[in-house]
Amino acid sequence: MEARRCKWLAIGELVRGNGIQKSDFTESGVSCIHYGQIHTHYGVYASKIISFVNSGLATRLRKANKGDLVIATTSEDDSGVAKAVAWVGNGKIAVSTDVCILRHSLNPKYISYFFETELFQKAKKPYITGTKVRRISGKNLAKIKVSVPSLEVQ
Repeated sequence: MEARRCKWLAIGELVRGNGIQKSDFTESGVSCIHYGQIHTHYGVYASKIISFVNSGLATRLRKANKGDLVIATTSEDDSGVAKAVAWVGNGKIAVSTDVCILRHSLNPKYISYFFETELFQKAKKPYITGTKVRRISGKNLAKIKVSVPSLEVQ
């Protein structure tokens, strides 16, 4: 990706997730993603969900829309901090604490792949805090600039 062909933009609107514990999972109900599953189950994008919460809890939770990026803000190591999955399935999904939802106008798979690049990995390093548990705040995540080529290239 040539820098001169790309625009450099600040990341779009970030919304912090809230309130799902693993103990809240149910056999069926409202689709959800727990931050730990971003590390263990999902790849760069997902169209199907493996977990659910009851509808009563779901009414109080923040949700990602189709095309949003779901970003884990916590990990045991720096490489897992800001690991992202693009939600490309239908409908809204509830997200847990230790997740930020990125609302943007880019190709969702492109931005998710960008989060795996060496360029992004270097850019996030100064903003990671913690010792045993490593994390990045939404405020600091929003400071990272993203290289954005034309939609055709994305």
